[in-house]
Amino acid sequence: MAQHKPGSLKQKNKKHKGKDGKRAQNKVMGAGKVNATVRKSAKSNAQKDLNNKSERLNRNNQLKKIKRDQVWLQKRSGASGTSGTSATTKTIGVLALSDFADPYACVQECLRQMGVASSIASESPNVFHAFDSIDKTHFTFLLAPTNLKRDQFFALELTKAADIIMFVVCNDALNELSAVIDETGLSAVSAMKAMGCPDAMFCVQNSSLGEAMDEGLSSSSTNSKKKGAAAYASRKAVHQYIEEHALLPDARIVDLDLARSNNMLARTLRSMNPKPISWRAQRSYLVADAASVQVQEQPQSEVSTSAEPRCKVQLSGYLRGRPMSVHSLMHLVGVGAGRIVKVSKGRAPGVAAGADDDLSPIFADKDKQDSLQLEAVGNGLMGEQTWPTEEELRMVGAEDEEEQEGEGDRNAGRDRRALKADQLIPKGMSSYQADWFMDEEGQVDFNGKATAGAAAGAGGADEEGDGSSIGDEEFTVGGGTISGKKSVAGSKFNSKGIPYTLKERQELDEAFPDEMDTPDDVSARVRFARYRALLSFRASPWHPKENLPQDYARIFQFEHFAGTQRRLLAESKAVEQMQMHHALQVRSAHKSGASGSGSVCGSVTSQGDRMDEDEEESEGEDSEGEDMEMEAPAAVDAPVSSGANRARRPSVAGSVGFNEAVDAGKITVAEADDFVQTGQYITIELEDVPALVAHRLQEYGFLVCYALYAHEHKLSVLHFSVQRHSGYTEPIKSKDEMLFVTGFRSFLTRPVYSESNLNCDKHKFERFLLSDRFSMASCYGPVLVSNCPLLVYKRTDPHADGSSNGSSNSRGCGEGWTLVATGTLANVEPDRIMLKKIILTGFPIRVRKKFAVVRHLFHDPQDVRWFKPAELVTKWGLRGHITEPVGTHGLLKAMFSGAIKQNDTVMLILYKRVYPKFPSFGLQIQ
Repeated sequence: MAQHKPGSLKQKNKKHKGKDGKRAQNKVMGAGKVNATVRKSAKSNAQKDLNNKSERLNRNNQLKKIKRDQVWLQKRSGASGTSGTSATTKTIGVLALSDFADPYACVQECLRQMGVASSIASESPNVFHAFDSIDKTHFTFLLAPTNLKRDQFFALELTKAADIIMFVVCNDALNELSAVIDETGLSAVSAMKAMGCPDAMFCVQNSSLGEAMDEGLSSSSTNSKKKGAAAYASRKAVHQYIEEHALLPDARIVDLDLARSNNMLARTLRSMNPKPISWRAQRSYLVADAASVQVQEQPQSEVSTSAEPRCKVQLSGYLRGRPMSVHSLMHLVGVGAGRIVKVSKGRAPGVAAGADDDLSPIFADKDKQDSLQLEAVGNGLMGEQTWPTEEELRMVGAEDEEEQEGEGDRNAGRDRRALKADQLIPKGMSSYQADWFMDEEGQVDFNGKATAGAAAGAGGADEEGDGSSIGDEEFTVGGGTISGKKSVAGSKFNSKGIPYTLKERQELDEAFPDEMDTPDDVSARVRFARYRALLSFRASPWHPKENLPQDYARIFQFEHFAGTQRRLLAESKAVEQMQMHHALQVRSAHKSGASGSGSVCGSVTSQGDRMDEDEEESEGEDSEGEDMEMEAPAAVDAPVSSGANRARRPSVAGSVGFNEAVDAGKITVAEADDFVQTGQYITIELEDVPALVAHRLQEYGFLVCYALYAHEHKLSVLHFSVQRHSGYTEPIKSKDEMLFVTGFRSFLTRPVYSESNLNCDKHKFERFLLSDRFSMASCYGPVLVSNCPLLVYKRTDPHADGSSNGSSNSRGCGEGWTLVATGTLANVEPDRIMLKKIILTGFPIRVRKKFAVVRHLFHDPQDVRWFKPAELVTKWGLRGHITEPVGTHGLLKAMFSGAIKQNDTVMLILYKRVYPKFPSFGLQIQ
């Protein structure tokens, strides 16, 4: 069969314009560009594999070197990006979680396992120093005094000073399982977790169970095996109880009785690497191993002119965290702030004197230091006052003359009647009604003889429906009787005149939020004179500098706090990175045999930096995570010097980290020389320290001090994001006195709570701290640059003090205070607007489409005229405004945006700005 064959004239259709089209390629690549041709490599596949393998090996070696350098920096200088402490020094905080636990026996067992016959002598019986010859590490054990053994504030002190927390519990077969950690211990652990708990371990004490288990394992008798099995089951139950209730999943559990043979306690402490705590790693701090206090004889600054005595304090210890500026102020935890006089190189406990002990110290420059004045000194005579111009005075005078001419004799008659204060008005009759019975001479005729116009006027008022004949208790609408009693919303007393409890007031506030009754004994325009109505809570303007309280003259304000915060933290970080880079350069030069080393304010080659030859050889062979062997803690190799002594050491200009910091504008050469290297054992001399430091040192046995950033000793308005603690169910009212423990500071204050609105510059005030969401707590307090956690304590014992300094009696100062909320610092801003909202409610008694006569919103027609510009809203979503007052009992006519119903509620919403309050006896920062 013949088939058709297409010829040369066959139609060829154009291809579909898809992703391979020219226009599509131009859109992706751009017009005028062409694809680059891939050149075929002339190398073989084996050569490609060889290149890839060498690149991978090179990259792995670089990563290994970076990690090894990080470990080295952590071990020697305690970089803030790691743990904030040197690996050659570890501070152990020992805390008992029950009355049966013995922390002193636990410390003695740890010293025995380390091979320390006796601890290094300490000035306090609560502080033990020991040197581990195996791990080449200096240990410091901090124990609670006898009267503060179960104090929750002492537990918080350990979170500010310790690198590792050792919780001591007792597993006694005679006690219940719940007695392993009692309620006080659980509260302490919960507070420490909220503050930022360091690495933790649990030491279980129980000699009877340990002997039973040893007897069961060594003996073949049935009774011994049963004892051993019971002991093992009890030990397992204790471990499960600790894991479930302590809520520290990473904590290690060590049985002291079972660890005696294999030294498990000492081995656990050696292997633990302290984790970083962010708020501590962002600043410099020092745990004093030795301290001396003497009374300051002559005033050294402006704060010394006060009646409170001041002291000089000398502290010695290892510098932790970030490098410290010698021109900064120092805050002693639980005491207050002091001024640095000088910083010198110290000698660690148990270390022999070296040849570098007599090097010159560095002195602080008072011109570069911040003032110790906490509050601003305002001038009451310099208050801002605007005086009206002559044109404004003429305009006001003309308006007054027009009003006087228009009112005429009516004003004069009112003035005459006002002078007759001794006239009698019948009971139940207002002054407006009494005017209808007044004759020409201003005398009231009580015989009921009124003019026809007066009677007509009175009748017209009744016909208008002013409701004057209707009683306050009940009235008739549509043939039915409706009770006219006031609601209980916003009132402090119930219907029987008995005041509400705080719990009942909170329940009323939740049931009727922001609702308040208009008082009948005080005029509304007087009672709510400071309130105003807003057309829109979000968009209506409210100037932050308007009508500020007198307390705002005592505070400081930043032009841009966020920028200041970033700048201060960036400068500190730049100095730290610069010193880390320079330390690596010195280390490389030391290994290669180069001569000469130097550092910023002292050599980085602090304790353990003089490594043995065996360590240098093993360092290149071992992996990056393997611990290095170090010598015993030694004195610092180079002086902490400045000024004239700077010529004695080489400059760090030219190092990689220094050049990057200078190019970024974060630090200068002169500023870098005033920072002390982290990880050194130094001695700081302070002056203008509050005299409370002597009692604090005697009570606790140790001191902890933190370096302050610039402006951190200035009073301002702090805002914290807080949430109620799950274990506290009582009401927390705004402006109640609270104890704020934030980071290394604690102070009494009276905060106000508010919402946190992201799309609005105004925030609604909350009368009570709610439990279902985060709120913002605003208070007066010292400035904090770094974000610090917050613990809020409420006074449950009226005799408890908020000093957190301990007590001379048998009970701890933590008794009488309850943890009610936790949070963190959000901002420092005095211009944050917090508005208190109130809702005045009324209900319509007569309605006609969009019009209604409203009752119980006000009680005086003058109040109706005063609030006439304000907008009204209803609970059913209508908006309206006041047209005119009706009668003399505060009734009003209103017009709404739609037809109003009889069962609707009319509301007038008013706002007032609120501010925090100072405590009754002033702000005390400790």
